[in-house]
Amino acid sequence: MKRLHHVASKATQVIVIGSLSAMFGVAVAYQPISVIFILALLVALIYTQVVLVDYQKVLGAIILVIPFNFESLIAAINTPFVNPFNILWISYIGIVALRSVHRNEPILVRSPLNTSIFFLMLIFALSMVQAKWIVHGYHFKDHIFMTWQQWFQWLLFYFFCLKGIRSEKEARQVITWVMLMILFAGMQNIRDYIGMIGRSSGATLERASGLFSNANYSASFFCYYVPVAVGLALANLKEFRSRLFFSAVAGVGLIAVVVTYSRGGMAAVGLASMLIAAFSKLNPRLILVLLVVVGLGATNENISKRFGQSSVEGTYGKTVDPSIHARVVAWSKAFDLIKERPFIGHGFFTFRYIKVEKWEDEAAKAHGSGGMAVHNGFLNVLVNSGFIGLAIFMWFMGAALKMCWDIFRDSPHGSFWRGAALGLFAGLLALLLVNMTGTRLYDRQMVGYMWILLGALYQGHYFSKGGKAT
Repeated sequence: MKRLHHVASKATQVIVIGSLSAMFGVAVAYQPISVIFILALLVALIYTQVVLVDYQKVLGAIILVIPFNFESLIAAINTPFVNPFNILWISYIGIVALRSVHRNEPILVRSPLNTSIFFLMLIFALSMVQAKWIVHGYHFKDHIFMTWQQWFQWLLFYFFCLKGIRSEKEARQVITWVMLMILFAGMQNIRDYIGMIGRSSGATLERASGLFSNANYSASFFCYYVPVAVGLALANLKEFRSRLFFSAVAGVGLIAVVVTYSRGGMAAVGLASMLIAAFSKLNPRLILVLLVVVGLGATNENISKRFGQSSVEGTYGKTVDPSIHARVVAWSKAFDLIKERPFIGHGFFTFRYIKVEKWEDEAAKAHGSGGMAVHNGFLNVLVNSGFIGLAIFMWFMGAALKMCWDIFRDSPHGSFWRGAALGLFAGLLALLLVNMTGTRLYDRQMVGYMWILLGALYQGHYFSKGGKAT
């Protein structure tokens, strides 16, 4: 009976905080004046500790919803600012901030990434304002601003994630939760692929997308995060259950990448895994087994079919691969736009909404009705915010890679944090590789876990060295 009362109490608290957060989200967009009263009620509830004292569970809920999109739900309620993710996001940062005030603690936790993230927030905010003057009306409100909102949310969330994680145990728990969702997403990819093979009887090359809108998005997602599981699987952890769990996540994740048949995805995650293996103390027999598995995979008929994809007539009369052709057209348009404004760019996410006449007909053939994507994350940043924005973005990526490498070198062999740091280091390199032929830097589904893992890794290592929560 006591257990039932506890569960009912928690459920009531979740409903109350969720309802108030949803009202807050609606009010921000449509009734700004009412925000004051709703926020006051939220403050009162949290201050008296009526709701969710254990806010680590809210972070767990955020991790749970990240891979899902809420297009059907948003369409049903016709309010794009209110979805499960935004509700949980507002709840988490609100609780963390108010508890910090209650305990008279600073909200900002020092980390090696703080300065670069601050400048990244600044340049992207200026870029978004610039976009409003270049792309007007519907496209700005419903596409550009929504994409910028997701990106800005995560830049900001990193700081609250640092503050919210208050012990090594919590940091390890957060990373384990992320890996559990990678396992779930990977199993969805495999299930999707098996279903498609059953329907087509293997007559065509099927590419699984699982939880995502297309196979390339799915491949990018796994490229970012499967290396973390590989790093932990090869870290020689003491606990057998941990080794078994992370090995299962790594195995399912690698298969999930293969069944997308994304050439960039397979190459990036393969190189990342090889890098991890090179810096992990592996048994030579295990390395031999891994090489045999890779060799067998390379002889797979579908992989050969994907790399030998049929060709189409290109822009200059040459026969080229259709996906390469689409990218050449997009990159040509991007270079023209960069020449016009090389230092400050054209504004956030404006590429597909700015017309360059000499490329539009070719773009329509190559990209279809969905509009032209840049197909290169670095060119996209250049178009958005020029060389200044790209320099700041690469500063951040360099700082993140250095932080991971420093933690890897500072952690003893066989430790959780050594494996996680090496895995995330390789995952960030895979991110850079994938974004040479794709644009996967802004979506919540793509980058959400990256910010959480960076925060959890830094805090977990800090606490493992005897650091105290502030």
